[in-house]
Amino acid sequence: MTKDEIIVLLKEQLQLANEQLQQANTTVSSLTLQVNELIKRIKSLEELLVQKGIAIDKANRQNKALGKLVSGKKSERQEKNPQDSMTQEEFDKKKEEQAEKRKARDINRMLGSAEETEFEENLDCPYLVNDTVKVMEGPFSGFSGIVEEVNAEKHKLKVTVKIFGRKTPLELGFMQPSALRLTAGDTLLVNGKPMQVSQLKEETIRFVHRLGKKHLISIESDRDADYNLYFQMQNQLIEAYSQLRNETAQKKYHRDYALLNNDQKEQVRNICPQRITESYANAMTQTDQRVDANAEEKHHLRQLLL
Repeated sequence: MTKDEIIVLLKEQLQLANEQLQQANTTVSSLTLQVNELIKRIKSLEELLVQKGIAIDKANRQNKALGKLVSGKKSERQEKNPQDSMTQEEFDKKKEEQAEKRKARDINRMLGSAEETEFEENLDCPYLVNDTVKVMEGPFSGFSGIVEEVNAEKHKLKVTVKIFGRKTPLELGFMQPSALRLTAGDTLLVNGKPMQVSQLKEETIRFVHRLGKKHLISIESDRDADYNLYFQMQNQLIEAYSQLRNETAQKKYHRDYALLNNDQKEQVRNICPQRITESYANAMTQTDQRVDANAEEKHHLRQLLL
């Protein structure tokens, strides 16, 4: 075979290879278009599912709202007509008993003998629907959820927690503590929600008023959190307890806490105890260290014995 024939043969093979390559490119382009179309359809289905989920949630909220509205109207009718469920004599007797209780409470406050004030008054309903709470005990410890229902009689909450993208209902008791977490990114989280440190004092006062002397504040500090921010948080808690004890001292003894004698201060501390637990990661051992919730009271007893 001559040199020219070889060149012609090679050119034909090269042309055939180019044609096959073009066909392959066309096939790849077609497949790419089909894949893109499938991706668009999947995204469309996902959006449709999300919209349907939102619509279902909205319908559920509307049904709950209607149920509460109906039950509220029923209770209003019952309140407007108390004679329907009791005789006039029983109704008048109940009103007299309530008036006597209010009178006795006012006299006790005037004499400085009322021991436990508003710290215990709102214990029956410490949480509200749509509040965010953090689970502190059990298999779901550490998860945050939304309060869906409050059962004041049984001191129970129905909470919805998201686990792997799915909503899971839980039943919790009222005594779940308020959880403070100082992250490595220098963010303060209160029950899973970001909060400015300057707002912590008022939030603590509200929380203690809700649960009274049975309250508990749980602090978790990341070992990489800013130390100055940690002290700011502690100062806010100290100021909150100082204000709470001053309020209690004024109502019981009509003077500030700092002006009380030791016995009076002890009485105020019993009414308004400082109940805080703290855990933090040790930079050397990576182990958790915990602070007793009643450490302040134990320290005070040790001081009295010395």
